[in-house]
Amino acid sequence: MNKDFYDIYGFKFSVAGPAQISFQKEFRYFSTKEIPDGDLNLIIKPSNRQDLSTIVLRGTNIGIQLPFSPKEKELLYYFKAPHEQILSYTESLMTWEDKTFLHAGVVSKNGKAYIFTGKADVGKTSSVLALLEQGYDYLADDWCVIGNNIVYPFPKTVHLFCYNLSNSTLLKRFPVLFLIKSKFLCFAMSITRKISPHRYFSMLLDKIEPRFDLPITKIFPGSKIGNPCTIKKVFYIERRKVNKVKFSKIQPDNLARRMSYWNFYEKTSSLFREYSCYVQKSGIYNRKIDERLNRDYKILKKIFSNSIIYGITLPDDLKINNKNVEDIFRIDSEN
Repeated sequence: MNKDFYDIYGFKFSVAGPAQISFQKEFRYFSTKEIPDGDLNLIIKPSNRQDLSTIVLRGTNIGIQLPFSPKEKELLYYFKAPHEQILSYTESLMTWEDKTFLHAGVVSKNGKAYIFTGKADVGKTSSVLALLEQGYDYLADDWCVIGNNIVYPFPKTVHLFCYNLSNSTLLKRFPVLFLIKSKFLCFAMSITRKISPHRYFSMLLDKIEPRFDLPITKIFPGSKIGNPCTIKKVFYIERRKVNKVKFSKIQPDNLARRMSYWNFYEKTSSLFREYSCYVQKSGIYNRKIDERLNRDYKILKKIFSNSIIYGITLPDDLKINNKNVEDIFRIDSEN
């Protein structure tokens, strides 16, 4: 069976079957030559069985089998299974002893990394794209790999949502017809939210909100993917109803706790839900999965303890663009 192989900073896996197309799109930066089976951390391959036993993918009657037992390496999927969910579970299964994911946008300049972290919709991607316009190198726009006081590039397809398309940095880079279609869809979503503000309806809209997937080289032709580098500054971003940008102190332990739980919520909560059911049914547990949350916290605490951290509160209506981004975050300031 034809396979593709990937090596993401020591986490090695292979992919076979229909999902290969989506993995080639998302992880082409990490594509590598054939890896011996004994060195693989994960083997992803299709199955003719529709009733695979671990879980049933949302909105379908299609099963997927996850390698929860410590001795297992295979993620099996029915060949018609949605690729996006296979990708999501694959990332959830990626683990390192000395590294972890961080929900952040990251750029670098002169060998130093600038990290923009926080929950969703605060301006991480907008900040990264605006700084690329200013000549910074790209490391990540949504998730990065971080450990040993080093930020590792995690270049994937850039996922743009409605709020990103209000950024003037982006508007001039897309064809007129694309923008008209995008703006119409986003306007319709906005009106629908106002008409039906119920939180459950809002959660449904979050699931169906249009997303535009483009490689970073399509948005910024000639953009450079930076090398792994040490951290210069970390910005923890929040959005509130304030009149101006406000800076505050945030302790490394506090930020590590917040972001390890946000990693859990955004990256691994679905995996842990299914794992919990698996342990209850089988009585078999996996130490790496059990210790994931605490390991993330310890790695992030060590990193943030050796970093310059700024808490920054931005007005809800502040638009980040290439003209104001360096001033907003005081990129060149040493204070």
